[in-house]
Amino acid sequence: MIKLIMKIVNSSEKYGLVSKLFHWITFIVLIVQVPFGFYLVGLEFSDRRIDLENIHILIGISVFYFVLIRLISVSYTHLTLPTICSV
Repeated sequence: MIKLIMKIVNSSEKYGLVSKLFHWITFIVLIVQVPFGFYLVGLEFSDRRIDLENIHILIGISVFYFVLIRLISVSYTHLTLPTICSV
């Protein structure tokens, strides 16, 4: 049970499952947001475009708070990376 918990949270040597999920979910959502934004620019002004823009904004704000939570969690779990060369 302890080893499972250690794999979920950060250890002193490597990132845990939670940090990896934060990273990859943020990456995937941002990769989707960019083409979605370019698609919105090409649309004619209509109710559909307004609805899609609202979705785009909602996803963007969600990513902002998601990254904010990730940065806060990283600041509480200090990960010491190994040094390449020691003096």
